[in-house]
Amino acid sequence: GAAVGAEIERQLRTFHQLVGRAPTHLDSHQHVHRTPPVRRLLRNAGQRLGVPVRDVTQGIKYSGAFYGQDGKGAPLPDAITVPTLVRLIEELDPGVTELGCHPGDGTELDNTYAQERLREVETLCDPRVREALEKADVGLRSFAGWITPL
Repeated sequence: GAAVGAEIERQLRTFHQLVGRAPTHLDSHQHVHRTPPVRRLLRNAGQRLGVPVRDVTQGIKYSGAFYGQDGKGAPLPDAITVPTLVRLIEELDPGVTELGCHPGDGTELDNTYAQERLREVETLCDPRVREALEKADVGLRSFAGWITPL
C-alpha cells in the first residue's frame, strides 16, 4: 500500500507541475483503481483534492459500453456505431453518467485500438448523436469545476 500511495502522490505532483493545477478527476489505466488498495488510496486522494474518482464517487455512474473491443482485444465493431451510441444515450438513467470513449486520429502509438479510435471519432461527430442528446435532454459536461462532497 505504501508504494502505491507514494506513486499516486508522485503522479499528482507531476500532473500539477506539467499542467499548473490539480486534475479535474482521477482514474487509472485499465481501471486498476477498482481493486484494493488502489481504490482506497485514490478515493482518499480524490477526497483531499475535492475531485471525483471514476466509478468510486457516489452520484456519478461510469459506463464503458462504448468500446470497440472485448476484454481480450477481439474487435466489437457494433459497439461503436451511431445506432449503438444513440441507444446508450436513450437508455441513460437520470443523473450523471461518465461514458468512456477513446477517440483518436489513428496516429497514436497504441496500434491495438487505432482503427477503433478513428471509428469512435466518426461516431461521436455524427449529427445523429447530437440529435439524440438534444432529444433525451442530455447535457455534455466536463469534470472541471465539479466539487465532490467530502
